[in-house]
Amino acid sequence: CFEMSPIPEECYYRYQVQWPQPLIDEPDSLSSLTMQINKRLLEFKNLMEPVTDQRSKREGKFMEKLVDAFNRNPTRTSFFVWALFGKMNLGYKDWEKQHFRDFYLNHDRVSSAKSPRPDSPGLFSIRGKKPIGVSPKIVACFLQQGFGNEEVIPIDTWVEAFYEGALGITSKEKFLDSFDNLGKIERIIWLLTAKARKANLITVFDILWCVKHGTRGGDKAPNRGANPISCYECLLRADCPGYANIHQKKVFVDDDKKFIRYEEKLKENPATLKANKAGCDFICLTEGNVPVKIYQRIDNSWRLKDEHSGYLLSKDHDEITSMNGKAVTVDDFIDDLPVFKGGLWQR
Repeated sequence: CFEMSPIPEECYYRYQVQWPQPLIDEPDSLSSLTMQINKRLLEFKNLMEPVTDQRSKREGKFMEKLVDAFNRNPTRTSFFVWALFGKMNLGYKDWEKQHFRDFYLNHDRVSSAKSPRPDSPGLFSIRGKKPIGVSPKIVACFLQQGFGNEEVIPIDTWVEAFYEGALGITSKEKFLDSFDNLGKIERIIWLLTAKARKANLITVFDILWCVKHGTRGGDKAPNRGANPISCYECLLRADCPGYANIHQKKVFVDDDKKFIRYEEKLKENPATLKANKAGCDFICLTEGNVPVKIYQRIDNSWRLKDEHSGYLLSKDHDEITSMNGKAVTVDDFIDDLPVFKGGLWQR
């Protein structure tokens, strides 16, 4: 691992001896793990004082960096330490796509030392316990940036928002199996989602509303995903896999003032009862016949999915629906609205 770590090569094996397997004394939680690692780092740092030679100075600087990083974000440093010293039977430079796939999908399972999975690059459990402090995203960054592996991708909220919303892919497993050269695909995803989610640049203002957060609640808010309003406002709709997944699904259209009286009791709400009876996946609420909010049925419950996209629609642009009180396909709902030509950023 020293090939891609900031640890000086000659120091790496000394650190590994100092940090035997298992890494920590079988912690029961991630918070316990971070506390123990932090304590170990501070102890190790103190052992190197006073600094008397150049090599110790280099080690000291590295330990200072780790301790400082811990103070800012403890969990990320524990992930970093595991990625360096975690027990694996295949070196990072030899990982292929199937190894990465197995690690990403199975890293949190308890492995059997007697019968490891054929594609597994290692056994990630400690004495039969579920592993703690393991981050597939951090390992993916090591593989991609440190070893130039083009078949891996760190899956974060940005990537997940794109493959769920724009590509209509519902699981990590299906996403990993759908493409080759995932590292290059990440660049495209990052450029598009960063501009759409953060910068709101004119060039992407009329596309990819599906990757944005849909409700108040900061980072924990759900993404809008492909839904009747976010897709209506997107110029990519005709060629979008995400829209293709929902265009024949049903949406029940209802007036917001009627709906809100029962909003705290969605199971008893007349609109949700009608939507359930009609087999709808969405409920679109309107104000003055202008679409404003989307609820989506997830499993057996209704959840507010998008309360922001509707802010851009207005009676001034004739964006009104005649579908109130009806259950219709998403295609029919959108066809009832004026043809979307873009230019939302000019309003």
